[in-house]
Formats: sequence, C-alpha cells, structure tokens
Amino acid sequence: MQVELVSLGSSSHPLLLIRVSPDEQVHETNRGECFLQVGDESRHLNFVQHQELLYNRGPSQFDGSEVRAATMSGMDAEQLQIYRTAVGSDADDSTA
Repeated sequence: MQVELVSLGSSSHPLLLIRVSPDEQVHETNRGECFLQVGDESRHLNFVQHQELLYNRGPSQFDGSEVRAATMSGMDAEQLQIYRTAVGSDADDSTA
C-alpha cells in the first residue's frame, strides 16, 4: 500500500491518495466494507459477495466455517458415530 499527499494546484485542501496493490489478501475498510475493482469502477460488495471473495482469495475455507446455530441435539447419533469412525475420532458428544 502506498500513501501520498497530493496538492491540487490552487486548492487549499490537499488530497490523500491511497494505492492498494492487487494481491491475494482481501482488504476492507475500518467499517468492514469491501470493494472490488472491476475495470475503472469500484463495486461495493454485500456480505455474501465479501464472503465468497474471502473464500476464493483468503485462507478461509467454507467447510471450515463455524455454524453458530448448530447444536449436538440436532445431530443423528448413528450418523455422528459413522463420521467419527471415518475420521478416526474417539470424541463423544460431551467433547464435540
């Protein structure tokens, strides 16, 4: 990222110019907003579009995301045991 103070001729107010180089890291504002440069246009991304960009560019993986509303009580015990066996886990419901 490059930051530069630019004078616009006779204007008494300088312009702060911030250049963010394209890379694999997703940048966002201090308010969590994310923009995507498309041609000469900056498009504001909504939450879903921002998440998709993070999954595509960043270290985040969709299948590694937390599901906050999920509980163990909603899980089928037999299916859980099949999964535990498949991944080699010896965890029980109290530690999962």
